Amino acid sequence: MGYTTTDRASSFSLSSLLCQEDVSFLTDEDPDEPTPPSDHPLPFFLADDDDEYFEILVARETAAESGTPLLFNDSPDAIRSWLRSVRLDAVEWILKSRALFGFQFHTAYLSIGYFDRVLSIRNLQKRSWIFRLLAVGCLSLAAKMEESKTPKLSSLQVEGFDMESKAIQRMELYVLNTLDWRMSSVTPFSYLQYLIRTIFVDSNPQGLLSKAAKFIMSTVKEINLVDHRPSLIAAASLLASSDAHLTREQVELKLKAIASFGSLEYERIFFCYNLMLKTEKENAKEELTGTPSSSICTTTPNIVDNRSATSTSGTKSKRRLTFEDSDPDCPEKKIHRP
Repeated sequence: MGYTTTDRASSFSLSSLLCQEDVSFLTDEDPDEPTPPSDHPLPFFLADDDDEYFEILVARETAAESGTPLLFNDSPDAIRSWLRSVRLDAVEWILKSRALFGFQFHTAYLSIGYFDRVLSIRNLQKRSWIFRLLAVGCLSLAAKMEESKTPKLSSLQVEGFDMESKAIQRMELYVLNTLDWRMSSVTPFSYLQYLIRTIFVDSNPQGLLSKAAKFIMSTVKEINLVDHRPSLIAAASLLASSDAHLTREQVELKLKAIASFGSLEYERIFFCYNLMLKTEKENAKEELTGTPSSSICTTTPNIVDNRSATSTSGTKSKRRLTFEDSDPDCPEKKIHRP
């Protein structure tokens, strides 16, 4: 089980990269405390509203589209189900950390995009700690890309694990290499203001922005970001924010002003639009009934060796991840299948 694109990446040696790279910019020595939570987690740097700007962004996201299927699309049912669970685990941790550190929604979305892009390229070992460390590395990189202040690496911890800063740095370099250091990605937030000014001229911009952001961030749990273009997610989020009863034909009529959208885009937008409304209803039902959100699978399928050393503190044990533990492709830890 693997990818056609893995051959390019398989020759990469993390240890050789660490010998060559100056990782001082990834260190944890900044004494500044994490940024206090912001009342405005939306990115307000997107002021351009001309057609040329929009088309440039669309061209960028189209060029970045991957034809490589995600790992769990080609996997047995047991593995596919487990992978969806560990992804949900990672996404929920990223969203909670965004709120804790006051990051922009854009930063959280970007980090989840990194996570999904890595999974579309790499065939990682099926061990939950690898995916949790990957989530930490992706959020740390996204914060360094987008935030004016970033927390110490030592403060980016996942419950049940004690991650060394060097292990997180190693995962950051792993992600950077996997993504060819292409970290400036387009997100749905890049399109919101343009779409509001083009399609929703008479609406309250701030109200739509706030509602659209909530739809976007609730939907990242349900879809893989590699499979859905940011411009289409942005359009769907604004439509869902403005009207919850649109038909496919009404969606097309509303989006006619966007020249780069055609029949295929309308179909995908309508799919995302319905998914967002469905997710909103399910979330509202959970709040009313007190039913917890989807349970997170923390055990690996029984076909995978998941032995790990733990350190005990009180009655709880934590898995300590060191520099040596942090290589997802380490040959001696490869999974041996019957």
